[in-house]
Amino acid sequence: TFSGSTNFYIDQIIAFEAIPDHKLVAYLPNEKVTILQKTLDQLESELGKAFFRCHRSFLIQKKKIQHIEVDYSSVKMENQMSVPIAYRKRKLLKEQNRICS
Repeated sequence: TFSGSTNFYIDQIIAFEAIPDHKLVAYLPNEKVTILQKTLDQLESELGKAFFRCHRSFLIQKKKIQHIEVDYSSVKMENQMSVPIAYRKRKLLKEQNRICS
């Protein structure tokens, strides 16, 4: 769990986004929560394989992906948020998607 002014469970998280001033936004099904004390690099190592670093600004929970674009340029998450996939990460996403399918 994460805590602060709002508590939530890892399973609730759809994605994390790095924003200016060294802040992170955690996207939950019905809200966004700003986190101050972590970096995406730290979260990526702490959260493990359930999450995928698809872009320098985004860390997404793989099981929350609803749709992957045919060219792997972006994904649509279950909250309808579109997240870009960095060109260098597309091949890795494609391989992981093939394994999970």
